[in-house]
Amino acid sequence: IWGQQHHPYSFEPLPGRSWEKSCRTPNESYFITTILLNWQERSPEIINATWGAVRWYENNAIPNSSFDYERGEIIESSGELLWFRYYNVSDDQYFFADTNSTKVFDLGELSEKSRTTYLWAGNWGQRILEETSKIPEENRN
Repeated sequence: IWGQQHHPYSFEPLPGRSWEKSCRTPNESYFITTILLNWQERSPEIINATWGAVRWYENNAIPNSSFDYERGEIIESSGELLWFRYYNVSDDQYFFADTNSTKVFDLGELSEKSRTTYLWAGNWGQRILEETSKIPEENRN
């Protein structure tokens, strides 16, 4: 998947606001993946990027969970899939960051204000997985 912000020439993932560290994010990647899945002239590079993103969503989905924005908590939610907002660039470890730029790995370590005023997790890849699951593996090109 892709970063939230990228350098315009090197394409290296960059930080944004203080809590938006360099990362990979399934939220923005949802839009890129959707565009590439529907691209008319799909080069081998586009095919590789598209199905690589779909595999990432498959491998990192948290089943039966959703984010309660008002409480700033992950809750049980039958049939829903969840992904966190930020993942390390180097691996699939999710993280959060408070407005003071402190990177943490547990929502409970954020201030209440930070937990309840930012969308730290969502079902961004669910529709992609629902739609691509209809495509047999041999036709994924």
